[in-house]
Amino acid sequence: AFPMSSSGDDASGDYTRYTVLFAGVVIPLSCMELEEQIPVQVTLSFCRFIMVVLMVSTGYSCAEEARQLKENTAYQPVPLVRVEGLQQMLPILVFATMYHYSIPGLSAPVADKTQLGLIFRATGVFSGLAYALVGITLSNVFGDAIEQSS
Repeated sequence: AFPMSSSGDDASGDYTRYTVLFAGVVIPLSCMELEEQIPVQVTLSFCRFIMVVLMVSTGYSCAEEARQLKENTAYQPVPLVRVEGLQQMLPILVFATMYHYSIPGLSAPVADKTQLGLIFRATGVFSGLAYALVGITLSNVFGDAIEQSS
């Protein structure tokens, strides 16, 4: 995270500042109707695409540097799937898919309700592919050196 304090040692103060900044954006948005949020949500959608591109491209640039370093060191490939960490990932997966509680509110502004299945299916597929692409790229780059988030 980008430190907001000048000292750099005040991690708890940075957390408080980020929390206040987040609340300053989220609380007013949560008081608005979905139709009023359209410009903000469209902007955030473009930002999500940009973030996926940045995460994959920076992972790719790290991979290029790692390829140069691997010539000088012993390289151990990482398995694509490890089931032993599934219990740690399960709460994250559940939280990530909690948007289904918002489906009635999200589908209200859609004029043609027959398109909802396609819209939500495409959103789920894109999200899954984006996260998989980022995960595969970074696991290939960093291997076992990736730190646990929980």
